[in-house]
Amino acid sequence: MNETMNNKEENEIVESEQPEIDNTNIETEMINDLKQCKSCFQMIHISATVCQHCGQGQGLWRRHFGDTAIIVSIIMVLIALAQLLGAFKINVDASKALKTAKTAAEDANEALAQVISDANEINRIKHVIENQGTQIEFVNKEAFQTKNLLGNLLNQFQLINGFMMTVINAQNDNRKAFDQLEIWFKDKTFILSGLAFKAWTTILDEHNQPILKELPSVPWPEGTKPLELSLSELKLHYKSINWYFRPSLMEYIWKRDDFSKYERIEFLADVLKNDDSLRAVEYAGRYFGKATGLKKKTLAVSEFLDWWEKNKNDLKE
Repeated sequence: MNETMNNKEENEIVESEQPEIDNTNIETEMINDLKQCKSCFQMIHISATVCQHCGQGQGLWRRHFGDTAIIVSIIMVLIALAQLLGAFKINVDASKALKTAKTAAEDANEALAQVISDANEINRIKHVIENQGTQIEFVNKEAFQTKNLLGNLLNQFQLINGFMMTVINAQNDNRKAFDQLEIWFKDKTFILSGLAFKAWTTILDEHNQPILKELPSVPWPEGTKPLELSLSELKLHYKSINWYFRPSLMEYIWKRDDFSKYERIEFLADVLKNDDSLRAVEYAGRYFGKATGLKKKTLAVSEFLDWWEKNKNDLKE
């Protein structure tokens, strides 16, 4: 008992001799070494990377994605998702390819069926042709003959139609049509040569009738003095006026005594050779016959021109 009391007293003496600790500074230092957990908000040491209360990491990565295992898991999930999408795309493409192949196969089957059908039809027709070859040959021959007959009829119709149009044009003062009738009747191989001669001579006689009326006045340009015009100027005026007035101007030129006989006959020969109006040619033939003494019909153009070629040099002298 006395020993216990002595130890107690000794301890009290030792404690009284030790210096007094400042608890305020210690608490301040401890607070400065702490920080608040970002998950559970408990106080933890400032250098702690994991909360000892809730076990959450304090860094941004750790806090949102957890430990390494979780990160790996996320990566694996992403990889699996990418593979799944790739596989889905492959399946879709394969499905489209399969559908296309199926459609192509169906089209090929239809085409093959059509080819087979066409081949059967060709064989059938060939068989019919072989069995009826004689009849077909006969039909072809008849068709060929009919075609030739129709062609000949068409050619004859065109020939007759062209001939009739030429006659009508010649009757309506067309010089070229009248000359064509002359060419036809002189060609003995022409099938309508006889008709061409009749038409030509009829028109020839129609233009050989005596003149029963006076010619119309020559249309002179305003201010023109005809007597002052040279023969060259009169020829130009002749070509510019209507065929209806050409005989009148021809008569005027023929009566101009200031032009030589050679010049006037040369003018008439030019009309006979080149004018496209039968009426003008008719009057030129009248004056040409009077000037030369030839007793020919007024449209005997070739005979007049032959005479002119043989005798023009004599007239010129």
